[in-house]
Amino acid sequence: MTRKLYPALLAVTLLLAPRLSFGQTPVLGTTADFALFTAVGAFSNDGATVVTGDIGTNVGAFTGFPPGTVIGDIHVTDGASAQAATDVAVAFGSFAAITCGQVIGTTLGSGQILTPDVYCLGAASTLVGELILDAEGDPDAIFIFKIDGALSTATLSSVTLINGASLCNVYWQVNGQFEQGAGSTFRGTVVVNGAIILLEGADLYGRAVSQAGAVELHNNIVTMSQQPFAADITAGGAISFCVGGSVVLSGNLGGTWSTGATTPTITVSTSGEFYVTNTNECGTDTSNVITVTVNPLPVCAISGDLVICEGGSTELCVAAGAALYLWSTGAITNCITVTTAGIYSVTITDANGCSSTCDVTVDVTAAPVCTITGGLTICDGATTELCAPPGASSYLWSNGATTACITVSAAGAYSVTITDGAGCSSTCNVTVIVNPLPLCSITGGLVLCEGGSTELCATGTGSFLWSTGAITSCITVDMAGVYSVTITSPDGCEHLSSNRVGQPAAYLLDGRLVLCEGSDSRYGTVPSCGARRPRGHRAQAPVRCGHRHPLYCSMPAAMRRLDRTARHEGTGFLPVEHRSNDRLHHGEHRGHLLCHVASAAGCISTCAVEVIVNSAPVCVITAARCSAKADQRNFASPQERGGYLWSNGATTNCITATTPGCTPWW
Repeated sequence: MTRKLYPALLAVTLLLAPRLSFGQTPVLGTTADFALFTAVGAFSNDGATVVTGDIGTNVGAFTGFPPGTVIGDIHVTDGASAQAATDVAVAFGSFAAITCGQVIGTTLGSGQILTPDVYCLGAASTLVGELILDAEGDPDAIFIFKIDGALSTATLSSVTLINGASLCNVYWQVNGQFEQGAGSTFRGTVVVNGAIILLEGADLYGRAVSQAGAVELHNNIVTMSQQPFAADITAGGAISFCVGGSVVLSGNLGGTWSTGATTPTITVSTSGEFYVTNTNECGTDTSNVITVTVNPLPVCAISGDLVICEGGSTELCVAAGAALYLWSTGAITNCITVTTAGIYSVTITDANGCSSTCDVTVDVTAAPVCTITGGLTICDGATTELCAPPGASSYLWSNGATTACITVSAAGAYSVTITDGAGCSSTCNVTVIVNPLPLCSITGGLVLCEGGSTELCATGTGSFLWSTGAITSCITVDMAGVYSVTITSPDGCEHLSSNRVGQPAAYLLDGRLVLCEGSDSRYGTVPSCGARRPRGHRAQAPVRCGHRHPLYCSMPAAMRRLDRTARHEGTGFLPVEHRSNDRLHHGEHRGHLLCHVASAAGCISTCAVEVIVNSAPVCVITAARCSAKADQRNFASPQERGGYLWSNGATTNCITATTPGCTPWW
C-alpha cells in the first residue's frame, strides 16, 4: 500500500512546487554581439551565406566575405576580437556552476517535447528529427543543455520553440565539435569547445562561439539571437491639444505601434498612451511611452430670448468661467444685450486654449398696430364706442377694461395697451370731446283760432327739422296739434323741442230751433268741438204748444260779446237789447239769430241758427166719447212726431173720465 501511494504523492508534490530557479544563466559578455566567433581558428565561407550580427576570429585566417554577406561588423585580431576571446572562455566556464535538472539520453528529437529545465547529456549526442521546446506560456522560461561531448544534427532536423519559448533563453554547452546537418534548423546560443561547422543550407537562429576551433560556413543563414532593441519614439508637436488637433509620433524601427500600425510614424488625434513593441525570437521589448492628451472643446451654447419685440432688447449669454470671450459685436463678456435682428456669434476659449464658436439668430417682431376707432366727438348725453383692433391676446384700457371695445360718455383721454401672441405690446390713445346740446325753444302763438294760422319759430343755430318735415327755422300752421323741431348744431348735436298749438272750442247757439206758434226760445252757446251743429238741430226738450220758450245768445264768463243781431227773414234785422239773452216773439214764423263771441285769446266765433215757428195743433175734446184726434206735426224735424199728455198723466188720445174736472190735452 505504501509503495503504491509514493509515486502519486511525488507527482503532486512536483506540480505544487514552484518553478525551479536555475540561478544565473551563462554570462556571454561581449560575445553577445557576435553571431559567429572563434578565439583561435580559421574563419571561412564558400557560398552565399548571410550573417546578421558581428563575425570574426581573434587568431586565424578569415575568408569568404564576400561572397558571403555580413549585416554587422567583422572583427579579425582586433580589440573587439581579443575581448571576445576572453569572454567566450568565461562563458564556457560559467556552465559549470549550473546544476543539472534532468539527465537525459544522448539522442534528441524524433518529436521529443521538453519543458524548461537544465538537461545534462553525459556523452556526445545527436539530434534526429524535431525537438520541441515548450515554455508552457512563460516567456522567461530557460532551457539549458549541458553536453559532455560533440553535438551533431541530422539532415533536415530542427529545434522548434512553442508556447512563448524565447530563442534567447535557450543555451547549449558542447564540449567538443558542433556540426549542423545539411538543411537543418537549429535554435539557441551554442558555446563550443571545438570547431563550428554548418553544412550546406543549414540555418542557425542564435549564435555559435568557440574558445578553440575553426568556423566553416556553406551557404547558410545565421541570425544572431539577442534581445530586441527598444525603439525610441518622439512627438513632432504638442502632446496636449484640443479636439480636432493631432500630433505625429515617430521612431518605430521594425516594431509595432500600440495602435497596431507598423509604419515608422503615426498621426494621433485621440487621448491615450502610445508606444512601440519590438519582438524577435529572443523576446519582446517596449519603447518609451508618450501620453497624448486631447482636451475637449468648451461647451458653447447661447441662451436668451431669440424673438424680441420692436423697441425691446434681449440678453444673450454663454456659460461663465471661460478664459476668454469674443462676440461678433466685439464684446468680451459672457453676456451681451442686443436690440436689433441679426446673427450673433461668440468664440469662447478655456484654460487649455481650446476654443468653440456658436451663434444664434435674433428676430425682431413688429409691435402690434394699435389704433382706436369710434366717434371722438359726441353730444352731451350721448355715448360712443371706442374699439382697438380685434385679434390681440389681451387688452388693457385706461379705465381698467380688458375688452376690445369700451363705451364712454364722458370727455377725456382714453388709452389702450394691446398685447399680441408673441408678447409684444403697443399703446395708443384718443381724446373724446363732448359738445353741449344746442339751445332749442319755439316761439309764436300757441293758441290758434279756427280758420286762422300762427307762425312758430325755433331759436338756436344749426339746421332745423320740424315734425311737419319743414327745414326752415319758422313754419306757419293752421291746425291744432303738437309741433316739434329738432335743431342740429354744426358739431352734429341735436335738441328736440315741442309745443302744443290749441284751438278754442267753437260755440253754437243752442235752444229750440222749432217753436210752437205763440212761444219763444232761448239760445245759449255750447262747445261744439270745432264743428257746427247741422241746421235743424232738434231741441233737447219737447216743445210744448202754448208755452213760451226762451231763445238765448249767451256765453261763459270768459267770453265777451262783440255784437249781436237778429234778422227776421224778409223783414230785416230785429233789434236786440244788450242783455245776456234775447227772445223771438210770437208771430214771427222764421228768422236767423247771429251771435258773435270772442275768447280770452282773441279768437272770434260766430254762431248762427235758423228758428222755425209752427202753428199750434187744433185741440178738441169730445165729451161722450174720446173722438178728438191729435194733429201730428213735426216740431223740430221731419222725423219728429206729436204726442198726447192728459192732466191725469195719460198719453193716449182717449181717456175715460169718472170724476168731474177739466182735462186739458197738450
